[in-house]
Amino acid sequence: MILIGVGLALTILAFLQYALQPENEKAFEPIRLVTDEWAPYTGQSLPEYGVVTAIVTKVMHDVGFQPTYEFMPWSSGMKLAAAGERDSDLRGTFPYIDSRRSDTETSERSSYFYFSDSILSIELTAFYNKITFPRGADIKHLPDLAKHKVILLKDYDYPRALKKVVAAPKESQKYTNIQAFQMLANQGGDLVVIEALEAGEQLLEQQLPDLASKIAMAPLRVDLDVRLMLSKRNPNNFSLLKKFNNMLASLKQNQWAFRSLVTGVKRRIEISRAVELQPKNGESILIAYKDTAKRQGIALPRGTLALVKQWDQSFLKLQSLPLRTSRAMFKVKVLNGPASLVNELMFVDADSVMLRISR
Repeated sequence: MILIGVGLALTILAFLQYALQPENEKAFEPIRLVTDEWAPYTGQSLPEYGVVTAIVTKVMHDVGFQPTYEFMPWSSGMKLAAAGERDSDLRGTFPYIDSRRSDTETSERSSYFYFSDSILSIELTAFYNKITFPRGADIKHLPDLAKHKVILLKDYDYPRALKKVVAAPKESQKYTNIQAFQMLANQGGDLVVIEALEAGEQLLEQQLPDLASKIAMAPLRVDLDVRLMLSKRNPNNFSLLKKFNNMLASLKQNQWAFRSLVTGVKRRIEISRAVELQPKNGESILIAYKDTAKRQGIALPRGTLALVKQWDQSFLKLQSLPLRTSRAMFKVKVLNGPASLVNELMFVDADSVMLRISR
């Protein structure tokens, strides 16, 4: 009896030692997944590789796996993931998006992949050229798209409701999101680009800032679900899918914890892109404005962190000398300071601030 009691005690002690280990010290089984560059959801240079990747990592840890991520164009990654048969191969890919579970189950990709439950809900919208096509602001519902020329993106599997109102182009007539936004800005007319709201917004801020002043988002919003796809050729992926979905449901059941995870990663992504606002005259405050007309102003502390949402054109293209920057203004999102100002969109004078990359 004493021996049995001692053995039971040692077993309980070993379990507690494991359970109380920091997550990064536990023994995880390795798993290889592939994804694409689609900020802020996935991206090799993003904190935690993006919002969706952070959720996948958390759930995989809960299941007992340590994921490693490979980044490549979606079509290439999907082909490699679909061919994976062994646990050492690529076992899955993400982010796959759809609007309804029934769309996923009837997708041609369902022949090759299992689909997880919804990892994250995001919004799809329509982007338009507000200079050549101001009526783009009237696009509020999917049927409104039937009146205009819609640019669909390469490798997207758009929801069925959208396909009903937009003529499907040939694959050679689909474009990357960068190509599509360049067409939207340069060709004008009633062209419309369908892209995820946050992905399109970040693309314009980061990679295409010279186009941001021309392009706007329509009121249209389509809710989409982001999913993980696991190859059906690997016999272990069906049981992995069940475990993944169970742990995902458990994570999302605690709404506060899930929301904190998502908002925390988004905030770290913003901080990684932030600049510091510094008055050039050495004073302790600078003035920010609600609009470019400078009708209302508010004081910001020196060193306020901000995310540049729109650069003035004088900072984005070559001009004849002397440069005229006296009226140049930046549109920024305030990231810290008084709670009433955090996340507010403001305008700051380029001549009155020094921008420094925040570390």
